[in-house]
Amino acid sequence: MDAAAMTGMKENTMEQQRQPEQLTPSQKKEREKKPNGPKPQKNKTAEDTKNIRKERKRAGGRKSKKKKIMLVLLAVLLVLLAVGAILYVQWDGQRKNRMKNAVSDRIVLTEREQAHLEGIEGWLEGDTVDEADRNTDRVYRYKENTINILVMGIDKDTAMSERDHSSNSVGQADTIFVASLDMDSQELRLIAVHRDTMVSLEKYNGQGEYLGVQQGQISLQYAYGDGQKQSCELMKEQVCTMLGGIPIYGYVALNMNTIPAINDAVGGVEVTMEEDYTRYDRAFKKGKTVRLKGNQVLRFIRSRDAKKEGSAYDRLMRQKTYLKAFASQAKSALAGNVQIVLDLLKELEGNFETDLNEADITYLLLQALSCQFSEDNIWVLPGTIEQGEKYEEYYLDELAVRAGVIRMFYEIES
Repeated sequence: MDAAAMTGMKENTMEQQRQPEQLTPSQKKEREKKPNGPKPQKNKTAEDTKNIRKERKRAGGRKSKKKKIMLVLLAVLLVLLAVGAILYVQWDGQRKNRMKNAVSDRIVLTEREQAHLEGIEGWLEGDTVDEADRNTDRVYRYKENTINILVMGIDKDTAMSERDHSSNSVGQADTIFVASLDMDSQELRLIAVHRDTMVSLEKYNGQGEYLGVQQGQISLQYAYGDGQKQSCELMKEQVCTMLGGIPIYGYVALNMNTIPAINDAVGGVEVTMEEDYTRYDRAFKKGKTVRLKGNQVLRFIRSRDAKKEGSAYDRLMRQKTYLKAFASQAKSALAGNVQIVLDLLKELEGNFETDLNEADITYLLLQALSCQFSEDNIWVLPGTIEQGEKYEEYYLDELAVRAGVIRMFYEIES
């Protein structure tokens, strides 16, 4: 190829490169959308700096807000702890004030009393006094860190304040226990009082007029009141006197409608039949274990043959069996959820009487759940059954009761 031809081709190629690219309308539109090369960096203006500062302030605000929430939560926790401490201090202060008014904090036993008490079953272990030391009085001090609550089951199905239309009675205290929390040893103890224990009754009529004193079963003392506060206070005074003046800080009286509800709230209670009780329920065969549900629990703890000698004591033993099993079941069911009881109390309003408020009940439940409990912690006040003119009468063994009270509520002064 000659030089002229080569020169011509070179010029044609350069001409083609100088001509603009031929694009269709759609290609032109697409080309316009795409940026030509990298986007140039903008110089930061005053407005940009202001926006950056705002964003940093917002980020700092979020962190500050989280800190405030944490501080609020911490404050709430501290308030709850403080409220708990205040409740304890108030309760403890009230308890000690009541104790000062109700019981002597010291008991001095003479030589003769020591000799008598040493012969009582269940007397203080290791507390036998040598013959040479019998001429020295021994001093016992009341355990201040103990809380005692009277619990009563009232033999009626209607509201506490209602009277029976035929007898005009507000009911009798069929079941009587003192629940005692020993905060030092972390033990829960129950003292069972036989319903037929003979005492000097303070009698009142339906209008509240005082009628004098009469010997009778302690269960009747409740009936000689209004079925509410007066009845409970009369019972509390009787039991307090019976136990040598120990302080009883509160009371709870329940009618029979509450028992199945309380029983079922903890999932029912399993008991083993020590005797044949099929006359009360077909399922109550000797040796059989039954989970009591609904009204079945009433047939177990309430039923008795009044014509049979010792039927009240036999029923008391069944109640003891039930309470042992109930305590174990309740401890498991209520652990970490005492609200179950508070909700139940609202549901059963009118069917119980108490001088304890919700704060008291919550505190006592939490303490009780942390305490140890066994069958050995249930003490039935010792005594003998005699047949009266119409009904059985139970007479306490006063010396044995005194020994047991000192053993349970007092300690040797060092």
